[in-house]
Amino acid sequence: MELELCATSATEVTSTRHELLAALERWSCGGADDVALVFSELVTNAVLYGSGAPSIVVDHHDHEVRLVVHDTSSAPPVMR
Repeated sequence: MELELCATSATEVTSTRHELLAALERWSCGGADDVALVFSELVTNAVLYGSGAPSIVVDHHDHEVRLVVHDTSSAPPVMR
């Protein structure tokens, strides 16, 4: 199962997190709160440091969830 989202502002992080939680519930995915926490951190960082997350893909297969967040920055990530 796959879900595609986007968030280009801080206010959209909340709405996309709600969409994610609804999808995880539909998919009967355990650990939804943990997934939502990681999702919020990744998307918030993309919004704050990369000018948004125009592409967010959530895959759920065989008891695994994969989050892919792309930001708009061309600079490579830097550990802080």
